[in-house]
Amino acid sequence: MERDVDADAPAPRGAHDVPLLDEPWRIVVPTSLPAPERIDDLAGLMWVGPQAGSAADRALGRLAAQLGTAFETRHAYNDFDTAISLVAAGQGVAMLPALALQQEIPDSVAVVALPGLGSRRMVVRHRQNRHEPGPAVGAVVDEMVAAAREIDLG
Repeated sequence: MERDVDADAPAPRGAHDVPLLDEPWRIVVPTSLPAPERIDDLAGLMWVGPQAGSAADRALGRLAAQLGTAFETRHAYNDFDTAISLVAAGQGVAMLPALALQQEIPDSVAVVALPGLGSRRMVVRHRQNRHEPGPAVGAVVDEMVAAAREIDLG
């Protein structure tokens, strides 16, 4: 599961979230626009909107509330590759997690790290009670945690 660390609630009763990866949010802008230098520079920009209910949607809503504005969106995306393509085509700016930007980014796109954007947390959720998690679930969770430790976001 993905969560916006600064906006999402803890796991519901009977479930347990195990953090896998915290990754910073980044702003992705077409190089035809000046790169934002502060969070305040993001107000008034045209945005490529994330899928409703996603961690990116909650993070963008949190950011808009922090700035005391509503972001205008031109398009919505369901996957990060589409968001990058829309930004490359000059259709707006986007806020994406660092892991989504590990691929080769088009020359017409700039990735900007700004303090105060927060981070996306990837978690694995499992049932938790007297009998859960069982050995199989515990083994899978352990493997997922080990694999996440190997990811380099640098």
